Amino acid sequence: MLNSQSRTQICRLRPAAYILIPSTAIQTQDIIFQSSDGMHFKVHSPIIRLASDDFARVLNVSGASSPNPDQQAAVKLKEDQAIVKALLDSIYPRRSPPKLHPFSFVCRLASAAGKYDILDATHRIRASISRELPASSGTSLQHYALASGQGWESDARYASRFVPPPNPENPVEKPTLESMDTKSLLKLMDLHRCRHDMAIKAMTISYDKNAAKQTRQDHLRWEVIAKGHAGNCVSTAYDKAAWAAFQLHLLTEVDKLSPVDFEQRLKNGFWDGGELKALWDNKCTKCSKPFFNQRKSCKGVSAYCETFSNGSRLDCAPIEHPLARSICIRLST
Repeated sequence: MLNSQSRTQICRLRPAAYILIPSTAIQTQDIIFQSSDGMHFKVHSPIIRLASDDFARVLNVSGASSPNPDQQAAVKLKEDQAIVKALLDSIYPRRSPPKLHPFSFVCRLASAAGKYDILDATHRIRASISRELPASSGTSLQHYALASGQGWESDARYASRFVPPPNPENPVEKPTLESMDTKSLLKLMDLHRCRHDMAIKAMTISYDKNAAKQTRQDHLRWEVIAKGHAGNCVSTAYDKAAWAAFQLHLLTEVDKLSPVDFEQRLKNGFWDGGELKALWDNKCTKCSKPFFNQRKSCKGVSAYCETFSNGSRLDCAPIEHPLARSICIRLST
């Protein structure tokens, strides 16, 4: 069993440096890893084997283990020194975890951690994507692309909630979109197409109080958005141009914002814009009262918009991620 002094010495791993530890604790570094850019890392095979079956297979194939420094042959890895060091920092106890910055490094680390099955590194990267830990680098689109590429389905679904509709004309987004596999890109595009279609469907008002349940679920209901007027007057001759302006205003926000940002927009400033003034000022020619009560209309429309915003109405498979209760990706195959 290792005493505290031995563990401390083991944790002081540094590239290209021997660390002398008591022979009774654990054999000294008997393996040399060589990064793709030529840096040597002297490590302990028992620790490496315990940490990763994949690393253990590499060592078994190479047969490079030797306690004699003069007889040690380097095990050549395809990863550069920054990635190798980050993997070892994730393996050895009491090492500072690798900093997840810049995002290009995070992507390379994720691939290497998956290749060698280094769970600590993988878990930290996934936690940063799922917002369990603060994301230190990368955009929401990059987080989605990484999670999709690594097969982290629940994290990809969660990250999609923060991704606005993709724009291939945007030079910042274009490299990330081009790096994504076709299936993941189509899922993202399908998400935003569904949001757009659901918004259009919702804006078609249902006037029948006795309509089928599905119809009442899919459309805004007149008795809700015109509450106050609808209970006292049978007229529905509201200004269709004002309503069309409202529809356009809503769809514009849906088509430029992520689901999460759209939810926030509905709560902060959307209803106060001058684009909707004509709607609130529109009065019935029969009873001289406004067709739409602003407070009731905002509440009714917001409640429905949150449905197609957070994706709970989309055809999705259940997900396990505790932070991703509202799914935003259709899982059509």
